[in-house]
Amino acid sequence: MRSAAAAEGPISGASSNRCNTVTGTYGWAEAGGGTYNTWGSATLVNHPANCGRDWAGQLQYYDATRPSWGWHPLALVLRGQTRTVSLDFKYVLDVRFRVCNIVGGNDDGCGRVQ
Repeated sequence: MRSAAAAEGPISGASSNRCNTVTGTYGWAEAGGGTYNTWGSATLVNHPANCGRDWAGQLQYYDATRPSWGWHPLALVLRGQTRTVSLDFKYVLDVRFRVCNIVGGNDDGCGRVQ
């Protein structure tokens, strides 16, 4: 059961040129001690008509509770692929999401998912 302090809603975002898009739902509730439990799912889609040759896409998350601060991969799609992933995290301080083009193995053209 979700607590009264819970919130849930739609999320979306796109990388540059809308090469990769993300849609889904995301919710969170206080877990105690200033942390949150989250739930939901996101669908990552690569749109080849909007991408350069061999561009992939990646959904990434940033979690302030991790000792290695920074962005971490959550899901990868290659040219023309679609993938749905869970957004379930337990006892996190802050979770943010972004979607990036992957060009030559590097993040490029990242956009916020909100």
